[in-house]
Amino acid sequence: MRNIVLIITLIMSVMLFADNPIDSSSRLYQGLWNTGHLFFFAFLTWLLITQTYLSERSWLKMLVVSLVFSLLLGGLIEIVQFLVGRYMEWQDLFTDMLGALFGFLVVQFSVPVERRFTVRPVIILLSIIVLSMTFYPVFSIVRDNQKMQADFPVIADFESEDTLVRWDNEDVSKFEIDYQLYTKGGSSVLVEFTTGDYPGVSLEVVYPDWSGYNFFDVSVHNDQNENLDIEIKVYDHLHKRTGYNYGDRFNHVVNLHPGWNTLKIKLLDVFHAPKGRSMNLDDIAGFSLFIHDPDEIKTIHLDDIHLSN
Repeated sequence: MRNIVLIITLIMSVMLFADNPIDSSSRLYQGLWNTGHLFFFAFLTWLLITQTYLSERSWLKMLVVSLVFSLLLGGLIEIVQFLVGRYMEWQDLFTDMLGALFGFLVVQFSVPVERRFTVRPVIILLSIIVLSMTFYPVFSIVRDNQKMQADFPVIADFESEDTLVRWDNEDVSKFEIDYQLYTKGGSSVLVEFTTGDYPGVSLEVVYPDWSGYNFFDVSVHNDQNENLDIEIKVYDHLHKRTGYNYGDRFNHVVNLHPGWNTLKIKLLDVFHAPKGRSMNLDDIAGFSLFIHDPDEIKTIHLDDIHLSN
């Protein structure tokens, strides 16, 4: 029993600290991988209750100790992950506590009736609710992936707040839907670039197969009263796996005049852009728009990003 516990704990610990080995580029696989927090803490909570003095205590003491344990250990794990170069995720800490609650509920099936906190049907219902809360991000990803595929070759039209989750916007001060300025539909997205080396935004979740199209079209509104240089980069998954080398992607600087600009990029140019190889147009990972070292805040609007022939 002791060896089994050690092996299972080791495996689950690796899940918490190691990257997803299946497909790190897939947010769905990563979302499923992150649910390991629930099962890890459910297992530890089960051990904590069944193998210690808590097994003879009241359900309330079991619950309080389990939740405090998960909060302290989960917080420590997030701090350690931060120290080794990983991100601290409050969502992970919340999932840790859900795992502790799920482990507590599992134990309740086997404790004597007089010390059980409620009847079995309620325990089953609460367990389903905990699992649903844990897997809700996965369900959301599945739904968004289906919408992304249905909308293709439209890549981003900014008609819904939900589409913003596909973007990395940590390097800009504003990235929000704007219903006042647009070229198509009823909204666009406002991007406010801060001062710095390379402030920008990246679409990191995109339908990957661009091979059946000739052009990559982007509508950009330059909000300044003067021309603005902005750089676009397009890259495939191989580029991400081999270190983001500058010469291994498509890079293009565009001079935007004030007002709306319609950019029409030849995918043949994207195909030939990487040095020493061809871009995998059937395996595109995303694209970015950024500015080189602006000396003041700059703003643009993006709309109607799509592929065409």
